[in-house]
Amino acid sequence: MQTNILFALTLLLNSILVNAQAPLSNLLKQAANFPSRYQGIEYKVAGKQTNPFRQTDTIYVNWSESVQYNRKGKIIAQNSIEKADAFNHQSYTQRFRNKDCFYIINLTNNSYTVKYEQQEEFSALYFFREDINAALSSDKKKIFMQADSLINNTLCYAICIELYTPNKKKATPFKRLRLYLDKKTLLPVFTQKYLSGFVRKSRKEKVQVHYYNEGRFYDYKTDNTLELNPPDISQYKLDKAETLKSDISR
Repeated sequence: MQTNILFALTLLLNSILVNAQAPLSNLLKQAANFPSRYQGIEYKVAGKQTNPFRQTDTIYVNWSESVQYNRKGKIIAQNSIEKADAFNHQSYTQRFRNKDCFYIINLTNNSYTVKYEQQEEFSALYFFREDINAALSSDKKKIFMQADSLINNTLCYAICIELYTPNKKKATPFKRLRLYLDKKTLLPVFTQKYLSGFVRKSRKEKVQVHYYNEGRFYDYKTDNTLELNPPDISQYKLDKAETLKSDISR
């Protein structure tokens, strides 16, 4: 009798958990679909991440980004400034994209690379969207809504996503996302990502590595009429040019 009751309770709890996933998944889909709501968006990010192979090493990154999307949510223009401090080495980079090309300007040594082929988007909001989409497509996910949080005077949804739930008896790959979303805009205010996995040290030996990443998003400006002006690259020296076709000349 007691076994039957426990079994029934387990089924009930599992049913409640499954039913609770649907509205949370829909909320996350809306959050990831921000380009359909904001064709022009500016923001800043203060980021921090650890070295998977040496937890005491920390990388600090600060972004200032402006991005334009078309009505289908595809990036059409981007201007970003990135300052990074990694292991006592500092870098200063500007990325600019328009429909024709993608410039990567090294502001530390005043050189630039230009690419004429189609490039994947490279922005903090892009990685936020990809993390959500990858998590939602997994069949090994659990999504939890936690108590609302007040971050930077912004009331936020607090959502936790776990993938590959760890086995206490055996180390398994694991990923946890914590997303704090503005309740009015569904844009990220604070994000945390924790990964645990394995890399091969030798043919017979694998070692477990851990990775942590966080981002604080602030100073949002959403303007569908945002215009991005290209940088004046005449003051920089060309470091590298890449094309898909050899007959392309610039």
